[in-house]
Amino acid sequence: MIAWAGVPGPTTDALPEGNPADLLYLEEAVAALSQIMAVCAGADRSSRTDVRALARAALSVQTDRFTAVSTVLHGWGRPDGSGPASTGVDALDGLDGEALDRAFVEALTAYTHASTVRSRAELVAGASRATRNLAEHAIHEDDRQLADLRDFLRIQGQQIGAPGVHDPVARWNDDGGSWPGASAATPSDRTGARRWPT
Repeated sequence: MIAWAGVPGPTTDALPEGNPADLLYLEEAVAALSQIMAVCAGADRSSRTDVRALARAALSVQTDRFTAVSTVLHGWGRPDGSGPASTGVDALDGLDGEALDRAFVEALTAYTHASTVRSRAELVAGASRATRNLAEHAIHEDDRQLADLRDFLRIQGQQIGAPGVHDPVARWNDDGGSWPGASAATPSDRTGARRWPT
């Protein structure tokens, strides 16, 4: 497991080698993390222990990542805006039960794919060693998160006896866009109707 605490902070020699792609990556990361952290915090209202455990594990990684990205931004003399709690919008507000669980898994899957795309773009276009290091760590953590989501969906599919569960990884393009058809987070029954495990 990669520890974000081990990510080197910004140094004075990292500042001259940065470029606009690095700054864009950092600013987009802060905005995306603010939103998904609020979603993960909201998922703690779920009545399901497995959903709450998934949300807490994701929130822990995201909190460390937010701190690391904010540290680099501050080293560049750029504020990261207000903290995640005040800037994040809880997309789960007003939801409960199955609707909350489904919205959480879909939001976490979408965030993780988009984060991977942003991080890969940073490795191609970025110049700052500190920022590229953050991107490399993000890719590793996102891979782990996608594996956790895949396992979660597979287990849920087995519990309801579904013949197959849509793969949230294979159904996404490298550009981070979603795929048409049934939701990645929603298994189907034999009739093709969308089902969510209870």
